[in-house]
Order: sequence, then C-alpha cells, then structure tokens
Amino acid sequence: YAPGLHHFCLRVESIADVVAVANQLRALGIEASEAKLCPEYAPDYWATLFTDPDGIRLEVTNYRQERRERHAKWSSET
Repeated sequence: YAPGLHHFCLRVESIADVVAVANQLRALGIEASEAKLCPEYAPDYWATLFTDPDGIRLEVTNYRQERRERHAKWSSET
C-alpha cells in the first residue's frame, strides 16, 4: 500500500444485505464482485467490491458478530 486512499468501506447490517447490495449493483449494470466470505479478515467477514465513476474502490461489508458482542459488552459496562 502507498499513502492515500486505497478504498472506502461501507458497513451494512447483515450478510444478506451484502448479498443484496452486490445483486442490486449488478442489476444496475455496475461491475461488482460476488458477495463472498473473506476469512483472511475475520471468520464472518463478507464483502462485495466495486469501483465508483471516479475510480475510487468501494467495499460493502457486514456488521460482524464479534463487533456486536464487543459493543454489547462495552454498553453493559458503561
């Protein structure tokens, strides 16, 4: 990686939402990757990737269970 913006990530609620976004992008004629599991990042990390008209790489990923648990624990402790 070099300094600067590599990509911008958007988080959605669920794996089903990642799949729906990928399908909708392709239905609109936007070249997007299939929604897929990326275990190299986390055990439940699903994502789709596409590029905007300015050439910025965009990623849509799910809100992972590990983060839900961490946030719930943090909320209960505060």
